[in-house]
Amino acid sequence: MLQWRDSQLNLRLAKQAQASADDMRNMTVEMNHIAVDTKVETINMRIITLVTLFFLPGTYISTLVSTSIVQYEGEKMKINVAPLVLYLEVSLPLLLGTLAFWYFTYKLEGVWGSRNKQRVQRTVTW
Repeated sequence: MLQWRDSQLNLRLAKQAQASADDMRNMTVEMNHIAVDTKVETINMRIITLVTLFFLPGTYISTLVSTSIVQYEGEKMKINVAPLVLYLEVSLPLLLGTLAFWYFTYKLEGVWGSRNKQRVQRTVTW
């Protein structure tokens, strides 16, 4: 009788240990997903930073040298449309190209990230 109760107790403890191990495995997989997502976001932030650093000096020089969009004649302010149009014709395609580049790399990293998640899932699954 005591032996049967001890074996039942051992069986119950073994099941609880297995459930705890399964929970820990699931948490490990979830933490790995979070780490991969963080890596993707870090790469995106680096790209944004590099693009910003690339365009910032030109923007500063352009502002410093000044375009002839706004001119002051005495107390009067005059806005020239032709330089404004030229500025927009150059800067808007650059902006759209930058955003398209970011979106492409973001999606590409998403594909690589999902492949990495699948690889990790296969590795961790017992």
